[in-house]
Amino acid sequence: MKMSNEQRMYIHGQQRADFKPGDKVKVVDKAYAYQAGWGNVWAEKMDDAVGQIGEVIEPYSEWKDLEGITVGIEELMNFEYPYFILEKVE
Repeated sequence: MKMSNEQRMYIHGQQRADFKPGDKVKVVDKAYAYQAGWGNVWAEKMDDAVGQIGEVIEPYSEWKDLEGITVGIEELMNFEYPYFILEKVE
């Protein structure tokens, strides 16, 4: 698959964010579909996650490079969020 510069930059940023399974993260904002190279869409149900703290289930991997970081939040489905709206928390 040929990637745009924006997509390559997204992957680089996601790798640098260095999320690990079990990291606690806060969803600090909404994103729009394919924003800044993210290869996914924002589902309406994801609105409920903004401001919530969850746990990284699956961080970056090559097979899902543009999909985002899988985060689990209690009482919500697991969703893939772009790294740039996640903030690590202690």
